[in-house]
Amino acid sequence: MRLTLTIDRDMVIHDITACIQAGPTQYCPEIESAYAGLKGLQIRGGFRQQARAIVGGVKGCTHLTELLGPMATTAMQSTMAIMRAERNGRRPMDGDGPMPRPALIGSCHTYRMGSPAVDYLWPVSAGYRRTSKTARLTPERSPSHGR
Repeated sequence: MRLTLTIDRDMVIHDITACIQAGPTQYCPEIESAYAGLKGLQIRGGFRQQARAIVGGVKGCTHLTELLGPMATTAMQSTMAIMRAERNGRRPMDGDGPMPRPALIGSCHTYRMGSPAVDYLWPVSAGYRRTSKTARLTPERSPSHGR
């Protein structure tokens, strides 16, 4: 089973191909064309619910539909990496001051607080500051507390 997505920078699906080369029954490939109904959808909040409305249940293949969630996550991560490369490695906050704490912090091993990735990408975020050139972060102390 295979799904192939083609998206743009805005995460809009321009093409999608579903292929069931081997499935539980010989009838499974009959539903492949249903996935074309996802063209034009944008991968963002609510995407999985929108996709299930189009290809969920008897309107699609359970196995292929379940792959859409991880594919959306992977597309988002890939797009972030591409945009970072286009900025020549500069962080989103460079030049415009600190940005709010990204929702990604604390979501996985790589984006754990104090990791090298978080320290590099978001060294000043939600009350934390860099204390050295290492990945160690500590809570900022208010000058009013005399610390």
